[in-house]
Amino acid sequence: MTTHIDSPARRKMARLARLADRVSVLVLREDYPEIDVIIAVENLREISSEMFPGTDRLFEMVYLSRFRRLWRQFRGTNAPF
Repeated sequence: MTTHIDSPARRKMARLARLADRVSVLVLREDYPEIDVIIAVENLREISSEMFPGTDRLFEMVYLSRFRRLWRQFRGTNAPF
């Protein structure tokens, strides 16, 4: 038997994932200004750091690498962040 555990940590992780998905969509929109994407990435980095202190390296490995890959793939240049 499995149980669903709805903990504050899981809710924070789910919120962070939703916010990261929104940033990914901004990266995909080639008409969205570069500076606004940079700001969105930095805002997400701050939120992540507040929610999960000490996990900056993990943020870079998971989210920043994702945003950079998407930027190269859909915008054709190296990401500015």
